[in-house]
Amino acid sequence: MSAPRWLERPWRDGLFCHWAVDPAVVAETLPARLSVATHGGDAYLGVVAFVMDDIRPRGSPVGLSFPELNLRTYVEG
Repeated sequence: MSAPRWLERPWRDGLFCHWAVDPAVVAETLPARLSVATHGGDAYLGVVAFVMDDIRPRGSPVGLSFPELNLRTYVEG
């Protein structure tokens, strides 16, 4: 059973882009306890752009909207 949501955080206008890269390049940037997750021998870097639309505490009549950009990679450990 999950806890009730206390924050509404809808996304809109999402764009997900991923690029295959050499795992050694990603590994140089990671803390020692993490390793690069690969698929088919490649690491992946992702850019995720979206708009957080009307984010607010549950029940609040007023919310905020703003663009967000995430840079991501995938790791294990």
